[in-house]
Amino acid sequence: MGRNSKLLLPAVIILVGIVIAWLLLVNSPKVKRKAIVSLPPLVKFVEIKPEDVRIPVFTQGTVKPRTSINLSAEVTGRIVDVSPAFSNGSFFKKDDVLLHINPSDYQLAITKAEALVASAKQQLARAEAEYRQKLEEYKGITRSKVSDYALRKPQYEEAKANLKSAGADLDLARVQLARCTIKAPFDGRVVTKKADVGQYVLLGVVVAEIYSTDAAEVRLPVSQAQINLLALPVNFGSQSGEPLTKVKLTGLTAGQAHSWSSEIVRTEAVIDERNRLQYVVAQVIDPYGLHSDSGDRPVLNTGLFVEAEIEGKLLKNVYVLPRLAIHNNNTVWVLNTKKRLSIRRVSILHRGEYKAYVKQETTQGIKGTGLEYDGLLPGDRVIISPLDAVVDGMQLRIESPITAPSLVGK
Repeated sequence: MGRNSKLLLPAVIILVGIVIAWLLLVNSPKVKRKAIVSLPPLVKFVEIKPEDVRIPVFTQGTVKPRTSINLSAEVTGRIVDVSPAFSNGSFFKKDDVLLHINPSDYQLAITKAEALVASAKQQLARAEAEYRQKLEEYKGITRSKVSDYALRKPQYEEAKANLKSAGADLDLARVQLARCTIKAPFDGRVVTKKADVGQYVLLGVVVAEIYSTDAAEVRLPVSQAQINLLALPVNFGSQSGEPLTKVKLTGLTAGQAHSWSSEIVRTEAVIDERNRLQYVVAQVIDPYGLHSDSGDRPVLNTGLFVEAEIEGKLLKNVYVLPRLAIHNNNTVWVLNTKKRLSIRRVSILHRGEYKAYVKQETTQGIKGTGLEYDGLLPGDRVIISPLDAVVDGMQLRIESPITAPSLVGK
């Protein structure tokens, strides 16, 4: 190849490229311009209607026995015998003998007191005889001229008092002897045994910590807002004649969830100053199933942590909405008949984990007070879809309506 050919080759290649580019440009398809169409947001909604509902209150607490005491010795002495039921965790019945304290000293005290009573009776008989004899001797003499001492009346009264005192000592000795046998004050269970055979106990020394098994209680905290949802009379049971508020307790036993039915039996007298909570007390009768057929329900052990669902009072004309339908604390988005968004302010009774309960407003309130509400009407379509930007009156598209909130839970 000559030198001239080498110089022409690049120029030929560039020229061919220019020709190909021109041909592509001339024969390229024409781009059709289309107008940009902005579609309104697509939303879901629920059609609402007022309902009569009970809003449950959810709280939690720890199971405690209704009665828990320290069992103490009422006399001094050495323990000579204990019952098989007197051990940690054992159950016992009312009046079961739990332990015996050596009664020897108290039996001797009874013998001594009986002797003193016999002596006092003899002294009383002699003093009475002398008194009556003196009355006969001074029968014809004016009483104003004869002193009681001359009639031996003070000696007679003293003998009667001595007999009463001796009788009281005898009764006390018998009581002390009876106290050597420590009996169960109620049906219950031993938490901790603190004395055993051979131990010398003093008056007032705690021999065991026990509690009753007839009923268990759970102390449940509720806020002031939650109290407004409950029917809690000041007096309970037979005192008020009103039905007790029902409570469902749920706890884990052996790794499985179980439930127990209970009732609110009282409210505590004061509000806790630390957290401003009011405490109500739920009671479960026969938590160990000792007096009834509890079926497959396990025992409700003391110390078990439970969650409580308290039945609310009946509220009329309430709208139940998904919680996600509430925006900015007290507004909802309503789809009007022209498929436009309307922002409504509502009065919220309660927010649950999944549901919100809205009061049906009959008035719009007073403007400027901060208490005015637009409210909702039966048949309103409440939007439950999230929107990035919201303007009152904005156009919307809708999906198939949902007639009721498909919610499970609180």
